[in-house]
Amino acid sequence: MLNEELQRRMLQHMLENMPDGAWMGEFEELDPQTLISNLNYLDDLGLCTSGVAHDQSGDELVYPSRITAKGADFISQDGGLSAKLNTVTIRLDESTIKQLLAAKIDQATISETEKKTLKDHLMALSGKGLEALTADLVGKAVDQFPGAIHLLKTTFHL
Repeated sequence: MLNEELQRRMLQHMLENMPDGAWMGEFEELDPQTLISNLNYLDDLGLCTSGVAHDQSGDELVYPSRITAKGADFISQDGGLSAKLNTVTIRLDESTIKQLLAAKIDQATISETEKKTLKDHLMALSGKGLEALTADLVGKAVDQFPGAIHLLKTTFHL
């Protein structure tokens, strides 16, 4: 009875009829229960206001359905404004990254001469050079993914 493709079509129809709401006559090929079930499902998810009501005899009526902002973002190719508003940005400035890397160099089992040379080169890196190095280091960390899974399990006490 529930049909994701149908639900997407319904939401698109509502989006095209903003802000007035959309009559569901476009979907008259459906049996009424399928139409109402899918509208109520979308409403329960907060993607639309279904327009489904009951008259005094208990019969179901369908008034214009309206897509919500959440519904519009859901069917948007890029996730709409919700995707932008719910994005978490983590910023590490140049000096913080250099301090983190220098601390790791200090912990390495290499000679003091090698540590000094590495840290001197690190501190001399330009912003672009540090950006490239950081991208490479993150790539290497991702390559070590099995270790990352172990770290996540330990962090979350799993």
